[in-house]
Amino acid sequence: MGEKISPLANYMYLPSIFMKCVFFLRFVIVPLYLEPTLHTVTCVMIAIMVGAGYLAFFFTISHNFSNVKHVGPGGSIKRSAPFMKRQVETAANVGGYVLGVMNGGLNYQIEHHLFPRVHHSYYHFIAPKVKAYCQKKGLTYIHYPTIMDNTNAMVTYLKKQGTWEGKMTIGRTMDNLYKSLLDTKGH
Repeated sequence: MGEKISPLANYMYLPSIFMKCVFFLRFVIVPLYLEPTLHTVTCVMIAIMVGAGYLAFFFTISHNFSNVKHVGPGGSIKRSAPFMKRQVETAANVGGYVLGVMNGGLNYQIEHHLFPRVHHSYYHFIAPKVKAYCQKKGLTYIHYPTIMDNTNAMVTYLKKQGTWEGKMTIGRTMDNLYKSLLDTKGH
């Protein structure tokens, strides 16, 4: 919504661009330079799509689920709400230690949001303490036992978003656009 990133993060701007260039060089340019074939192109594309799909799946189930809260205009959490509330109530965890080892801690989104510099192998150990603290503070901490439970909650949420009761439907957006275009009283 037009809010600039914190000036405290400015030091990461150039290194992040550099790392994206290194990734592109290592996983696209070098393989194609060493073996410029259709097979190499296919392998590079499959590797990137599988990796991106895996990340997208876990980000989607962790941030789109039944009773998820949203920050900002139209959301139930104000932008001025405390950092912890914004992070905890807009994410969910799924699974446990084994899944955390397999996917680098992506299943512990709440702990990742609160403690991004803590190594993911510790998320499983700190999660019960974070959950207890959140409950003590009245924050909604959601943890799904299995990926299927989390996926079902995501499908329920997305299905609701596709109805008139959902906030982000095309029908509602078009209706609001139509009303705003016809509203000449306010201008």
